[in-house]
Amino acid sequence: MKRFSFPIIVFLFLLFAVFSSQYWHSFNSFQPEKAFFLESFDSVVSESQKACFAVSFLNNSGTERLAFKAETGSQVLFSESLKVEGEKSREFCFNASELSQGENTVKLSFSDLSLFYHVKKDDSLKPEKTVLDSGSSQDWTLGISLLEDKALQGKAGINWLWFFAGLVLLFFAFFVFCFKVFDSFPKFASLSLSLAAVFCLLILNAWALGFFSQISFFPIALLLVIEAVIVSFAFRNFFKPSLHFQPGKSAESFNSFDFLLIALVVFLSVFVHLLTPTHLQYFNAFYERSTGLVVESNSIPSLDPLSYLGSRPFAFIPGYFLLEASFSFLTGLQSQALFAFTTAIANLFLLFCVFWAFEALGFKRYRALGF
Repeated sequence: MKRFSFPIIVFLFLLFAVFSSQYWHSFNSFQPEKAFFLESFDSVVSESQKACFAVSFLNNSGTERLAFKAETGSQVLFSESLKVEGEKSREFCFNASELSQGENTVKLSFSDLSLFYHVKKDDSLKPEKTVLDSGSSQDWTLGISLLEDKALQGKAGINWLWFFAGLVLLFFAFFVFCFKVFDSFPKFASLSLSLAAVFCLLILNAWALGFFSQISFFPIALLLVIEAVIVSFAFRNFFKPSLHFQPGKSAESFNSFDFLLIALVVFLSVFVHLLTPTHLQYFNAFYERSTGLVVESNSIPSLDPLSYLGSRPFAFIPGYFLLEASFSFLTGLQSQALFAFTTAIANLFLLFCVFWAFEALGFKRYRALGF
């Protein structure tokens, strides 16, 4: 039974991390004093028309009137003292003649908050309007709703059978590397390198499949299993991986610091977002959106369609997006559950690497996980 305790612990850890994501932010009592975000805006206009945009406001600050201003460059398009109590939506317009030809950045300021969007002035193009997701009271957290796609926060249903099947595939590849390729390594070196190898295979496979728009469950699963078996056979028969730096002998006991480190990882992966107002930040909101674009297109998109930040190529190094998209296809997870799963695996990888580093430096070895 002891031999199987480690995979059982890891399985339960990932299961609870995903399950808890369905209740993220349930115990949050934070309410921002003020916030605002765009609902819609004219993204392409001509000289003779009005350029309009709609904004949702929230004001619980106790100040009845707050300054609201729109500007482009050094030119103020309009400025007024806006009366807002609670939630309020309103449309604003200004003359497109005040814009320069081509791309323009319009900056909106509400009290001490600000956001911006892009509008293109071109008489040769057909006028266009961009409509963003409408907000609700639960989306006001931290006042960064302008960056949020509701799909990122949604509590999408979990197909547990699909999830378990995906975990079995990931565990298979992981343990093939762990017990067939890196089995001669120290335990935490083996765990760290095995998890890293699975990450690399998922990223490389998705990258290659992206050229054919075939990033989906079956190709990813099939390639992962075949490659794990081939690599295992090759390493067992033709290569002998080894570490040049072997750890010295160290104690087998498991001290309070080790328990504290594991408890911290479990708390960050399973419980912390039950208390937070949102799991989205200015950075990971874009990262999760980009993963969604890969999943939707079954490939690496050439353009990022987030037009209110301006048209731009899909220029980020796509490693994270491909890895998380692979997790999504293998497990069927989406939105919060997918982010929770990815975060839990990343924390697990970090824990293995830290323990390996401690082990290599001659600190106490960590055997409480079933070894």
